[in-house]
Amino acid sequence: MDGGVVASLGEGQQRDRDRFTAFWLAERDSLYRALRLTVGDGDLAADAVDEAMARAWQRWDRVGGYDRPAAWVFRVAYNRCVSSRRKWSRRPSRPTETLDRAVVERVADPDLLAAVTRLPEGLRATVVLRFLLDWPVEQTAEALGVAPGTVRSRTHRALEKLEQMREVSR
Repeated sequence: MDGGVVASLGEGQQRDRDRFTAFWLAERDSLYRALRLTVGDGDLAADAVDEAMARAWQRWDRVGGYDRPAAWVFRVAYNRCVSSRRKWSRRPSRPTETLDRAVVERVADPDLLAAVTRLPEGLRATVVLRFLLDWPVEQTAEALGVAPGTVRSRTHRALEKLEQMREVSR
């Protein structure tokens, strides 16, 4: 094989490694926090995000070209959580006191955070991605594997439920 081809392959691989490393550094913590809040289990979320990131690296030539690779990683991690729960039966969600400080600081109102954790998981995932991570409807839809209209309706229902919870607690 020509030495120039080998050198350019090495440069391309290094560029991919650098792009993936930058992606991992930029997205891993926020994906972990979002998944932890969504599924209520920090250990499960950490394992799932790490596994999804490893799969993203294995497929980086394809995943790195996506408009929103973080949505792909969230979807893979979320699916792993769902599969793990089926395999080992349902594990109870942990109370909000165990959520990491970054999540609690991002949501200034502790009552609101507690209410979000009481939402059904599909609504909770939508709220977490839309409002905690500030993802647009399309990216949220991609991550959850649903249509953008479903994200809009889930957002509407979640906000209605949160408002009902707020009024009941008054």
